[in-house]
Formats: sequence, C-alpha cells, structure tokens
Amino acid sequence: MLRLALPVVCTALAACSSAPHQPAPQVAAAPEAPRVAAPSEDGSAAGLLDMGFVRNDGQLDPRARFSWRRGASSAYATDTGFALQFVAPRDDIGGANLLFTFEGAADGVQLSGDGERAGRVHVYRDEHAFVQIPSFDRVHYTGLYDGVDLRLRDHDGRLEYDLLLEPGVDASTVVVHCDGARSLSVADDGRLLIETDAGLVSQSIPATWERTATGEQLAREARFRVIDAEHFGFDVPDREPAHALVIDPDITFSSFLGGINRDEALTVEVGADGKVYLAGLTGSPDFPVSGGAFQRTQLGLTDAFVAKVDLDSGAIDWATFLGGTDAFILQSDTASDVAVDAAGNVFVTGWAPEGDFPTTTGAHAEVSAGGVEAFVARFGTTGTLTWSTFLGGADNDFANAIALKPNGDVVVTGHTFSDGAGATAAFPTTAGAYDESFNSVFFSNDAFASCLSADGTTLVWSTLLGGSLRDEATDIVADGSGDLYLSGFTRSSDYPSTVGAYDETFNSGTPNESDAFVAKLSADGSTLAWSTFLGGVDDVEAQGIALGAAGLHVTGRTVTGDFPTTTGAFQETFGGGSADAFVTQLALDGTAILWSSLLGGTGDECGLDLAIDGAGATTLVGVTTSTDFPAGQQTNDATANGLEDGFLAKLDGPGGKLLFSSYYGAADNDTALGVGLDLFGAAVIAGRTTSAGLTQTSPALQPGYGGDGDGFVARLELPPFSDRGFGQAGTGGIQPLLVGTGSLEPLSAGALTISGALASSVGILFIGFSENPAPFKQGFLVPVPFFLDLTLPTFGGTLPLAFAEWPAGIPAGFQFIFQFAISDPVAPGAVSMTNALRAITP
Repeated sequence: MLRLALPVVCTALAACSSAPHQPAPQVAAAPEAPRVAAPSEDGSAAGLLDMGFVRNDGQLDPRARFSWRRGASSAYATDTGFALQFVAPRDDIGGANLLFTFEGAADGVQLSGDGERAGRVHVYRDEHAFVQIPSFDRVHYTGLYDGVDLRLRDHDGRLEYDLLLEPGVDASTVVVHCDGARSLSVADDGRLLIETDAGLVSQSIPATWERTATGEQLAREARFRVIDAEHFGFDVPDREPAHALVIDPDITFSSFLGGINRDEALTVEVGADGKVYLAGLTGSPDFPVSGGAFQRTQLGLTDAFVAKVDLDSGAIDWATFLGGTDAFILQSDTASDVAVDAAGNVFVTGWAPEGDFPTTTGAHAEVSAGGVEAFVARFGTTGTLTWSTFLGGADNDFANAIALKPNGDVVVTGHTFSDGAGATAAFPTTAGAYDESFNSVFFSNDAFASCLSADGTTLVWSTLLGGSLRDEATDIVADGSGDLYLSGFTRSSDYPSTVGAYDETFNSGTPNESDAFVAKLSADGSTLAWSTFLGGVDDVEAQGIALGAAGLHVTGRTVTGDFPTTTGAFQETFGGGSADAFVTQLALDGTAILWSSLLGGTGDECGLDLAIDGAGATTLVGVTTSTDFPAGQQTNDATANGLEDGFLAKLDGPGGKLLFSSYYGAADNDTALGVGLDLFGAAVIAGRTTSAGLTQTSPALQPGYGGDGDGFVARLELPPFSDRGFGQAGTGGIQPLLVGTGSLEPLSAGALTISGALASSVGILFIGFSENPAPFKQGFLVPVPFFLDLTLPTFGGTLPLAFAEWPAGIPAGFQFIFQFAISDPVAPGAVSMTNALRAITP
C-alpha cells in the first residue's frame, strides 16, 4: 500500500512580491462554515467549534460532506476532493481559497467518517437547529481511483491527506488539480510551493519507505511533480510495484547535523534560554562550524564537536571542532556529555587520544599523563573556550557524563584503566576521598567521580569506585545539596554495596555478565552514602539516571527475564529478543524500588537516556530492532522503519501507563542517544543515523544528509500539553508564561503554572476548544466556567493552579486551549496575555 501523508501548511500568508498583481483564479465558493453557540466577550454566539471532521447533516452547503476547522484554517470534503481555506493575518491581503480535486477520479467515490468521536456537535444556522451531529477523526474516500483510496486527517492542528495505493498501482497516475493557485513550484528542499494572492502555501516533502509482504521496510525517495501552473503529481522513481509504500512526514523539528564523513550527536541539553546544546564526534572536515568558532578546522581523523542551535529558526548560533591530531588512531576525540548553567556557559566532557588536545594555561592538568585521557572544558555563551583540562593517569581514561553542582563546581564520571602499576601515573585521587586506591585486576577498570572547581584550575576531590573486575559509571546527576547520584554497571562480585540498600548482593552468574549499580556520593566525595546492585542472573547495564522529586529514575538494558519489575508496571515480563530496555524508580535513600518496568518487543532494546518532567513522568530514548515495540496511547510513528530504529517513550509517574511511544528512524540504522525536555515538556532528542531518508523539517540546520552517517536533532511534542504561542507582553515588556504538568487521565492530578506575571495582579483564565492567530477569548468547558478571576500571590508573580482530579467522561482526543489575561495592578488598563497552552486528553 502506498501512503502519501502530506501536511498542508500555510508558511507565508503575507504580501506577495513586487510582481504586478494578477487577478485571483475563479474558485468555486467553499461552503459556509457552521456557526456554533459559544460565548464570546460580549456573550453572543460567535465562536467556532473545532470537533474534528463534522458530518454535514444539513447545516452546510450540500457540496460539503464533512467540515474541518483549526484556527485560521478550514476545509470541506466534497465528492471529488476537498476545499481548503486560510485566513491571512493582514486584512489588506485577504486569504487563500484552494480547491484540490483529483483528475480522472472514479465515479461513485464513497465517503465515510473513520474514528467516530464520543461527543456530538450542535449547530444553529438561519434560525434552524441541527443537533447531535457526529464528528470523526478522519474522512475516508474509498475507490478514488482503481486501487487508490484517500484519507483526510488532522495532526496537531494541520490538515493532512493520505493517498493509499495498493501494490502494483503507479503513483504517477494520481494527478491533483489545485484550483486557486497562481503557480506551483518545488522548493530546493523538496516542498511543494503553492503561490496564492495571499502568499505561499506549502506541502512538505514526504519521507518514504516500502513495506514488503514480510514487513521489511526499504527506503524510497518520493518527489512532487509539477505538471503545470495548477496540476501536480507524485514520483517514486525507484519503487518496487509489488510492495506497499508509506510516505509520512510530521515532526515539529528534525535535522541532520554533519558533513561528508561519520558524525554522531551523542548528547543534548536544553538550556534555560530555550536553546539546544549538542556535543559528539565528527570525522567531517565540512562539519558546519560557525564563523567565530574556537576551532574552525578539523585537526584529526575525528574531532569532538560542540554546538549551540536554535530549533525555532533552524540556525546554528555557534559550533566548533574540539580536538588534536589523533596520535592514537584506535580512539578519537569524543565529547560524551554536555551541561549548561543558568548563565548559558557550556561544560563538556569526553576523552582525547593525543597530547595536543587544546588545554588552557592554569588549568588543573595542561599536559596529558599518557594514553587516552579524559577532558573537561568550558565554553562561554558565544562559543569561546574559557578553560580546558585533562583528567587522568598514564593509561586510558574515559569521562562519560558531567553534572554541575549548585556552587558551580563541575563533576564528571566514567571509568579508568590507570592503576599506577610499574611507577606509571595513577588516576588522580585526593586525600580523604571515599576510595583513593585502584581496585580492579586482570587489566580491568574502575569507575571514578571527580570534582573540578568552577574555573577549572583545581581538582577539588576525586574518588574511585569499584571491585576487582570491570566497573563503569555511565551517568551522574547532582541534587540541590550537591550530593551526587551515579548509575553504571559492574562485573565485580565485590563491588561495594551498602547495608540496607535495596540489593546488597551481586546477581549475575559469571564474571562475563554484569549487574547495574546505582550509588550516592556525598557532596565532598568522602562518603558512599549508599550503593545498590540492580539486576538478575544475566547481563544488566544502567546507561542513564535522572533525579525526580520522588526518586531516582534509571534506564538501561537487561538480557535477563528475572530483572525486578513491580506489580502494575506497564510491562512486567520480558518482551523477547536478546535484550529489553528497562525503567526503574528507586527511593532517594536507595532502600527500595518504587516502580520498575521493562519496555521492549520481540527484538532487542536498550534505554540510553531519560528525563523527568515536573509531574514525575519519565521520557526515555534508546534503540530497538523490534517491529512490535510497545505502542503508547499516542504516537508519531507506530511502524518500524529499518534494521535499527531510535525510540522515544513517555511513562506516567508511577510507571503503569505508556503515555507516548514512537519509532524514530528511516530505512537504515538510527539510534536516539540523548534526550532533554524544553520548558513545555516537548522532547528534544539527538543521535546518529545512516538513513538518508530520515525526516527533515523546514527550517533545518542544514539542507540534507551529509553522508556516511550523520548526527541528528529533533523536537517532538509529547502529550498532554504543548505551547501554541500567541502571547502578548504587558507593562515593561513583561511576558507571563503558562506551562502545564501532569496527566489528563480521568481522575488524575496535574497543574497549570503562571510565571513572570506582575506581583498581585489579577488573572482571567480562558478555556476554549480551538486556537486562533490571536489570544483566545471564547468557548467554555462544563463543568469548568469559561473564565475564572484569580489573584496572583505577591512572591514573584507565580501561581500554580492544581487540579486534584481531571473530570471523567471527556472523550479521548478532545482538545482544550488555556490562556490567561493578566491585568497590571497599578495600571488596570494594561493587560498582558500568557501564551496559549494546548491540552489533549489521552
């Protein structure tokens, strides 16, 4: 089956170029939008209800079989196609009115609604009432052509249409007539551009793959084909006619990051400024560094990189190489983790195989002690290198993760082979640290944690951690007191666990298998506050740790069926294959598992990183080979794409429900390595890909795939809340902010929080069903009033509005828009507006 999933997006409804104005083509008038009873500011019935695809039961022009509306966009399904309207943001240029029909379509096309919603629509028009009208998630055209169906659907407020072609049907037989277009063209990035009198309307180029009879997915390239000024079609030049084809773009932001050789984005952090910070490795001399970068030239076969990017504009604020000349060719300069402080300074750690890696005068260790050496570096807000130091002994040392303490000190963790044998330099430890002596034997390694001063000049404290065999720390996080929590794995049966910890005993059966561990170090590195094993009889590794209000969240991989899970967890039993991902929440004192779930299908999974939101929900990323990776209540991509796909999943706070689950990838190998959450809870993920067909949005950081493996960065909105913009600053340019946390599950808890408002001001909450290109002030939700008067507290202009129980009986997929108007307590006529916040019930 061929599926063409094409979002139609108004990208620039603005004044056209200076070319002479031409009269608009004559377009059949679209049916009139229904008017619905919804309170407005003056109490009149002037609102527009958004309820999916509403069936025409007499309230519309008879040509319309279904209607759809989102904000400034509306559409009407007819027997031969659909009409699409955009309202321009300026009154002097009007709007766009387009009619899409399918040339040569079959007679007797059958239209039906798919996914009937529980709610009903009531419309009042010309003194007539039309009540109990059903609405649907999709509209399906059966038999548009021989072997071709059409489906209209709404995705995140955008109209998308899918063309479903059975095997053997040629995609080029589908020809679309776009009545109302002044011209059609294909942009350099592959989008179809439709010029109208009101500006440009675009359709994104589809990401494409074939599905064989056995379920295997093969990458294919799809292109728009412009026939003339009003007609376009589709080309899939390398399609195998016997296979089904899927074409499906839809991600908030996604971009490659790399050049002609191998590149990997190993870690990602979202700063307080909303910018995204990436680090990793690159073998590409044409990696997109910026003009003022610290190091603009690649020095070795592979260098580390650090980058600051703006996902809203697709701009690279700054990016730099970081490396030397690769004296040890079996290892490469690698930036393994990145952290950002409140001021926007960027801290990065990793390892370097050569003595000419750039360090700075006065740093803790300007000269390498030998072998592969860990490093720590700090960049200023504009990408200047403020300090850089080595950290290690004479053998190989690897820093895997970094954390910032409240006092500004920098802590890194990883593993070291530098045992100090034969009078060689040992890994540096400090007097009074928890463990000053190397533990491992048989050419193995210890874990370590080391604290550097904020200016990089002093090793404040440094400790080893391990037993007689392999021990590796993979991640670290600091709490508000500066205490440190580490995750990792060990093959040492004598790894130091503590009395009273959840599991004091090594579980794995042989020295070739590992247990995960989780440990807490005191802020001064002198005490192992607690340490616990986490595992079963076979191999278990912890790869990521995050600190929530109620406990520590850990993810990784397990190949054992007896990994500890808890009753009521989302997945209590092993899914199959050779490994499953796991997510476990430990008590902050390390004495108990609060909840623990596996996550995997019949293939192999590994959880690689995770993040926790304010309500305790866990978002994790990793890699999967399963075609049946567990499906959540909402998804972006429910189908496996290649041999290895990245995955993104979100579990609720107690871990009993999978709120969101999605593959992320294309036809080749893709791995999601890092994840961060922005202010509104959207997931920003980074990783590596060899899939040239990976989804690329516009704007993006670079035009397309660089070659031989690229890094990638993407942003995906996660349920239930997402920011819709539309804010308005008030007195002094102050712009209050509205965010949401928690779940919209029936009878569950959550909160809306205003921040940045003037102290002692009064807020009016508006709740509606749709969004407009202006602050929303209409609609109501029973039993909640359509507005509430609220007085903000005087401390900082913040207000959390907690709801202990979300009302039951609200249909799944129902949309609400929340927005506050905030009045100035000193100048009551001055009003600011928060951003609009969308919430969708699961």
